[in-house]
Amino acid sequence: MDYEHDDKFKPNVQMGVIIVVTVLLYLFFGLSGAAYLQHSTYYLLMFLGAVVGAFVVFGDEMGEKLKFTTMNVPLTNVILYGALLGIMLATLETFSAGNTMFIQQTVGDTGSIIPQLTGNTALLISTIVFIGLFSTITSISEETLTRGFFASIAEEYAENDTTKNISKYILIPLIFSLLHYFMWARSGMIDITGLFGVVFLLMYHFTFAVICQFSMDVTGSIYTPITLHAIYNAIKMLMVIGIIGVGV
Repeated sequence: MDYEHDDKFKPNVQMGVIIVVTVLLYLFFGLSGAAYLQHSTYYLLMFLGAVVGAFVVFGDEMGEKLKFTTMNVPLTNVILYGALLGIMLATLETFSAGNTMFIQQTVGDTGSIIPQLTGNTALLISTIVFIGLFSTITSISEETLTRGFFASIAEEYAENDTTKNISKYILIPLIFSLLHYFMWARSGMIDITGLFGVVFLLMYHFTFAVICQFSMDVTGSIYTPITLHAIYNAIKMLMVIGIIGVGV
């Protein structure tokens, strides 16, 4: 059965709230420590660039064009779909790598965190909340730029369905992959060893981007890939610092 209704809050209002909250959280994380400053600055500029670009290109229709809406699918379903896909991708990656992680991701020296968390419930909860919020705002930045701004340009200006799909499912995922590669390679956030590591990293994020784009096209809402991305990022960060075990 088809589901369609008017949003309680217009797409521009929804996007405006997200812009304010996201920018404030980036300022908080950027000021919380040097380890997060570079990362926060990079993603804040990415997010603001996407917002400004969307305003220049689409004007008052920017919220609608970037699909900050749940008009076609109920919000609970949008979040549920994204959460389930995020959990599935993180689990699939972990066990396909022999119950370990191919890429050791980090945003700082996390080894010293584990002893502090042992027996300290308040610190454990605050760490999980910190990771959840940080994962969410970085996901908002990446999805607003790629699945939002770039994909909306493809939908608006592509000559036909073929060029639109090539842009959304090949060119934009490639841009997404390169953004991750150059950012991580420069910052030293991951251990990239040899040609296999480079190729794997690019294909890994390319596939991830395709899945995010598909989830957005199915639900008609950018909240689906944002949720998917945020859940996935949070699980991987929790694995890195040992709150979630990944085996040997």
